Amino acid sequence: MNGQDWKNIQVLQKNRLKASSIIVPASSIEEATKTSLTNSPFYKSLNGKWAFKYSEGPSSRPIDFYKTEFDVTGWDKINVPGNWELQGYGMPMYLNHPFDFSPNKKPTPPVIDFIPEDKNPVGSYRRDFEIPENWDGKDLILHFGAVKSAMYVWVNGKKVGYSQGSKTPAEFDITSFVQKGGNTLAVEVYRWSDGSFLECQDFWRISGIERDVYVYATPKTRVKDFKVSAGLDQNYVNGIFSLDLDVQSQEKNTPVKAEFQLMDGDKTIANSSITLKTKGYQAKAVFNNNINNVKKWSAESPYLYHLIISLKDENDKLIETFGKNIGFRTVEIKNSQLLVNGQPVLVKGVNRHEHDPVTGHYISKELMEQDIRLMKEFNINTVRTCHYPTDPYWYDLCDKYGLYVINEANIESHGLGAALQAPYDYHIADDPAWEKPHLDRIERMYKRDKNHPSIIIWSLGNEAGDGVNFVKAYQWLKEHDSRPVQFEQADNKAHTDIVCPMYATMDEIENYARQIDIYRPLIQCEYAHAMGNSVGNLQDYWDLIEEYPSLQGGCIWDWVDQGILAKDKNGNDYFAYGGDLEKPGTRNDNNFCLNGLVSPVRKPNPHINEVKKVYQNISVLKGHKRGEFFVKNKFFFSNLNNYNLNISVLIDGKIAESTTITDLDIAPQSAKAVAVELPKTENKDVHINFSFVLKKDDGLLKKGHEVAKEQIQIAKASSSEDMAASGKLKVKETEEGWNISTESSSLIFDKAKGTFINLTVNGKEYIKEGPQPDFWRVPVDNDYGFGMVKKLGIWKEQSAKANVSHIDVKEEKGLITFIVTKRMDDVFGDFISTYKINGEGIIQVDHYILFDPNRKTVSIPRVGSQLRLNKEFAQTEWYGRGPHENYADRYTSAFMGTYQSTIDEMYYPYIRPQSNGYRMGVKWMTLSDGNHGLKIRAKNQFCIQAQYYEHDDYGNEVKKQPRHQFDMKKRDYIILNLDYGMAGIGGDTSWGATPHLIYQLLRREYSWGYVITPF
Repeated sequence: MNGQDWKNIQVLQKNRLKASSIIVPASSIEEATKTSLTNSPFYKSLNGKWAFKYSEGPSSRPIDFYKTEFDVTGWDKINVPGNWELQGYGMPMYLNHPFDFSPNKKPTPPVIDFIPEDKNPVGSYRRDFEIPENWDGKDLILHFGAVKSAMYVWVNGKKVGYSQGSKTPAEFDITSFVQKGGNTLAVEVYRWSDGSFLECQDFWRISGIERDVYVYATPKTRVKDFKVSAGLDQNYVNGIFSLDLDVQSQEKNTPVKAEFQLMDGDKTIANSSITLKTKGYQAKAVFNNNINNVKKWSAESPYLYHLIISLKDENDKLIETFGKNIGFRTVEIKNSQLLVNGQPVLVKGVNRHEHDPVTGHYISKELMEQDIRLMKEFNINTVRTCHYPTDPYWYDLCDKYGLYVINEANIESHGLGAALQAPYDYHIADDPAWEKPHLDRIERMYKRDKNHPSIIIWSLGNEAGDGVNFVKAYQWLKEHDSRPVQFEQADNKAHTDIVCPMYATMDEIENYARQIDIYRPLIQCEYAHAMGNSVGNLQDYWDLIEEYPSLQGGCIWDWVDQGILAKDKNGNDYFAYGGDLEKPGTRNDNNFCLNGLVSPVRKPNPHINEVKKVYQNISVLKGHKRGEFFVKNKFFFSNLNNYNLNISVLIDGKIAESTTITDLDIAPQSAKAVAVELPKTENKDVHINFSFVLKKDDGLLKKGHEVAKEQIQIAKASSSEDMAASGKLKVKETEEGWNISTESSSLIFDKAKGTFINLTVNGKEYIKEGPQPDFWRVPVDNDYGFGMVKKLGIWKEQSAKANVSHIDVKEEKGLITFIVTKRMDDVFGDFISTYKINGEGIIQVDHYILFDPNRKTVSIPRVGSQLRLNKEFAQTEWYGRGPHENYADRYTSAFMGTYQSTIDEMYYPYIRPQSNGYRMGVKWMTLSDGNHGLKIRAKNQFCIQAQYYEHDDYGNEVKKQPRHQFDMKKRDYIILNLDYGMAGIGGDTSWGATPHLIYQLLRREYSWGYVITPF
C-alpha cells in the first residue's frame, strides 16, 4: 500500500514542490499585463473526462493501473474536477463534528489507528495528454489545485510523488518524466489519510480531485516565488512598496537581470531592475519604492495596480515574465481596534463553504462570480473562508471587486473535541508529534495567498482544540507577515490578535467591550446561525456593535445551504441533506448543513433581505424640525456623491409624492440634513421612504441598484371604529347553532365550534370555517434547537382542547352579536371572541385572552386565530410590512406598503419545511379569485399567514424528523392566520438559544380584532 504514507504523520509529501505563489509565465511583457493564467500559451488544462475505477479499499484497488500497458479502455469516465461520491461512487456523508472514518466512536491514542486499514475507498484515475512542441527545453510543472484526502502520482508508469492536505495545491516537477507525443498520467486518491484528522469540517464529507488540474511550462531560469508588500506610510497617504523575488536557475553563477514594472492602467509609475548571479542555483532580488499619493485598496474602493515581473539574460533577452494585480493597503490593530488604512472598519461578514449542489466541492468560475455579485448586492463586505483556503480565483475576485477576506487554514479536528465547548483528555493540537502537519497547512496557505490585498486577516483554523501546535503556527505567521492572526480556539490568550468567539451572546460581547484592560477588537468568527428560517435579532446585535468601538462585527454562519441536488421516488428534483444519501443506519447530522443566506442554487433566502438592511452603510434619522432628516454616511472611505437619493411619501401605504436628490455630498463618517416637504393629513398613516441608488455601474453592481433604504413613520392613523348595524338579517336558531342570512349571504354560527362556518355569498362558499384560536407556531429549526415542542407543546393542542363554556347572544335591528367564551384548562385561561354580523354580511371579530391570576404558564409561540377559506381566493393584496416575510425580531427590511402576491408566492419552500410566509403590521388584506373575495381590515393591526398547509402537515414531533418539500401536500382550502403576533424566530444559535425575551409572547392579556367584508 505504497508504504502507507497516508497513515504516517511524518510523511506529508514526497517530491512535491515547495509551496509558493502560483506563477504561470506569459509569452511577452504585453501579455503579462493580462492576469488570466489560463490564457497563457504555457498553460494546458487537464480538466475533463478521466478513466476511473472505484475500489472499496486499498486491497481491492487495481495495483498496476499506473503502468502504461495497463488497459483502462473498459473503465468508467468521471468528471475532473469533481467528487466521486456525487458521480455514483461510494457514499457522501454529512456530519458536523464526528470524523467520517469513525463517526460512532471518538478516536483515542494512538489515534492514527482509527484510519481504516482497508475500508478506505480508493479512486484510481487515468488520462493521456500531450505536451505542446513549443515547450521543448522548458521545465514542466504538474499542478493539482486540491485533492482529498491523499494521492500518489505517476507519469508514464513512473512514480512522481505523494501529497496530502486537501485544500492547497500540490505541484510536481515532471520534466524528467514526460516524453514527446502522448503521455499517461495516473493518480491514486485515498478517501482518508492521517490528514483527515485535520479535515473534520462541518460539510459534506466527499472525496476526489476537487479543483483544477493543469500542467504548465517554465524556463530553466525562473522566479520560483515572490512576495509583495504594498502598505501605506504612517499618514496613510503614500505607498510603501517592496518586492522580494526568489530566482532559481539550472546553472550556477548565471547572470540574470530581474526587473519589475508597476502599472496604473497604461502608465508605468515605478520600475527597477537588478542584475543577479545565481549562486548555488539560487538568487534573491529585493526592490523598494515609495509611491506618492497612492490610490488605496479597500473593500469599498478596491483600486488595483498591475505588477509585471520579468527576468532577462545578459543580452537583455526575455527569459520569463508574468503579472499580478496588487493593492496598497495597511492592516493593523491599534487601541483595541482593527484598522484598514487607518480606519476602524466594521466586518459585515459571512462564512462561505465551497458548495455546488451538483458538483459538490468543485466550484466553477461562473458560480464564484455569482457568489461575489450577490454578496456585493446584499452589502456583505467580508468573507471568512470556512474552514480552508478556497479556490485561488476567489481571491482574485475579492481583490478586484472588493471583499475583505479572513483566510483560514485547512485545520479542523473537531472529532477529538474543541476548546471552549466540552472537556477533552487528548488532542493533537497539543501533541508535539503533530506539529509538522499543522505547520505544513499554515505555511502552504500563506505561501500561496500572501500577495492578495483582500486578505486582511489570517486564521489558524476552526474547531481544532488548542495547544502548542497553534502557538507555533501563530509565531510562524507573525514572523512572516504583518497582518493580524486570529484563532477562535485561543479564546483571549496571546496567540490570537483578535478575540473572535463564535455565537457569543449580546450580553457577552457587551461585557467584553466594557472592560478597561482590553487591547484587541472582538469580531465574531461565527454568529447569527442562519439555519432554515432564522437571522432574527440581527439589528439588535448591530445596534450594540455600533455603540462600542472595540466591537467590530462578525461573520454570519453561513453563505449557502449545502443541499445536494437529488431525485425523489417520482423522479422530481429536490435538495438532499444529511440522512438522504447515506446508507440506512449511517450517522448523520440531518439538515444542520442548511444554514445559508442563499439556497444551493443561489436563490436568496428571505432572511438575506434583513442582512442587507442591517449591513447597509447609510442611515437616516428624523431631525427635530418638521421635514428635517439626517443622512449619515457610514462608509469609511466613500463619499455619497455616487448615489441618488429617491424619496417617497406614502399615505396609508400608497405613494403620494416622490422626489430625487442628485447632489448628495456627504463625506465618510459624517452626516448632513435633507429637507422633505411633508403632507398635511388627518388620521392617516404617513411614511417617508428613502432609497439610495447608484448613479452608474460600480463593479458588479449596476446603475440604479439600491444600496440602502430607510423608512420613517411621520403620522399614524387611529384604530378603526366598531362596525355599525345595517341591512336586514334573518336568524334562525337550531339545535346545532344559528342560521343567519342576508340578501346575498348566509352562514351558520356553530354552537359546538364557537365560531361561524360555511359563509356563502351568492351561492359561492367563501369561508369554510371561521376563526379558531391558534397558539402554535410550526417549529423552525431554531425552535427545535431549544426544545420548543417539549417545553411549549402544551399550546399546540389548545385550539382543539379549548371548549366552549358559554355563548351570549344579542340581537338588534341589522346586527347580531355572539360573545363566545372558550375555556383552556391546561393553560388556566379563557379565549373570548365577540362576533358581530350585520345585514350587509360584514363580520366583526374581536378576540381577548385572559388568564387566571393565580397560575403561571410558559411563553406562547403564537397568539392568533385561524380561518379556512375557499382555495380559489389565491390572489392577495395587503397593506402592511413586506413584500418578503417578516417576524418580530426580523422586520427592519420589510417596509410598510401595499403589496400584491399569491398564496403560492407567500409560501417560502425552505428545504426542510418549517414555519414561513409571515407578515406583520398589516392594516388590511384582500383575498380574491380576481373578481370576488374578502377584504379583512384590522381594528389596529394584525399579522397574517396564508397557505395551503395545516400545522400538522409540517410535522410537530418532539424530535425533529426528516422532511422535504415533496412531503408537503396541498389542502383543497386556504389556511389563513389573523394573529395578534408570533414569537420571534431567533437567530443566535440553532442548538439551545430561545428567541430574545423581548420578542417572546409572555403570559398576559391580549386583544385584537378585525372586520371581514365579502365582495
